[in-house]
Amino acid sequence: RFAPTNAMEAALASLQQADAEGQTLYQHLAKLIIELSKQDARTAKNAVEKLSLKLRDSTYKLVVPKEVATMEREPSTVATLKQLNAIVSLLKVPPSVKLPPKREYKAPVAAEGEEEPAVPPIHYPKLPGDRPVPMQDLSGDMGLAIWAGCNIGSDNVTLLSLAMRELAVKHRLEQVRFFGKVSGTQKDYYIIECACPPEFVAEDKKRVGEEIKKAKAAKTPAAELDHSEQWGTGVNAFAYFVATDPGATVEGWTMLPRCQPVWIRTARSMRRLFTGYLEGRVGGYPHFPWGEAAYLRARIAEISHSCLVAPSGAFVK
Repeated sequence: RFAPTNAMEAALASLQQADAEGQTLYQHLAKLIIELSKQDARTAKNAVEKLSLKLRDSTYKLVVPKEVATMEREPSTVATLKQLNAIVSLLKVPPSVKLPPKREYKAPVAAEGEEEPAVPPIHYPKLPGDRPVPMQDLSGDMGLAIWAGCNIGSDNVTLLSLAMRELAVKHRLEQVRFFGKVSGTQKDYYIIECACPPEFVAEDKKRVGEEIKKAKAAKTPAAELDHSEQWGTGVNAFAYFVATDPGATVEGWTMLPRCQPVWIRTARSMRRLFTGYLEGRVGGYPHFPWGEAAYLRARIAEISHSCLVAPSGAFVK
């Protein structure tokens, strides 16, 4: 084998050196030139990089190590991917939400006699009929809560804001706000409060009327009847949605049932930690047979009615 006689032959020899896959740069450039010859001469220059990447990806195959392939099937990895997909679905704007049109940004200019330019208005997402999404500015309010020593984390604030928007749009809720977080021994509850939608109130009146008729026909004792107040009144003036994951989709939020007086009376006489499972049994004394969802709803009623602030003398005749 003879040494190259000039620079051209040296460059050609370098291009023809094969890599671990048996491919050479000479072959790659030859294929690239063939593909460029098929392009329009005026746009071929801009397509060099894309065509080169396309040829490289079609030539080389991605080899996944056995460790990575095994890790993808592990339960922890599957759960993480499921949670990430749920977060991505929250970031998508629902079809019924009307976004403001995109406008080219222009720096504000101060008018005559003004030292600083006026701040342009903020355009928030709106529902059909040019109605804004009726929800709390959670990011701004949590900034004040942090000053008071309460913080649930910036990531959770973002996820809860997206979840509140999804719930408001799907169920047409009003006065949507974050009620709070209740810690549990295994999972924590994130609670969203909203005004009872009119359709909930109408359905509830219809259901209660049917239950009263059935109870009278069956001669049910008065102690076994549902004595809870209707939606939109008293302790049931607001509805509450609960989830153990702030990034849960709409299906992951559970609406708590109407609060009944017997739940509150019994819950006041006991002290019991939450587990984080709404279907779980509540132990301890006195006996609470209605489950953790009812126990949580009773505690929410106690908190909401003991934390009201009213001007002095407002309710005095």
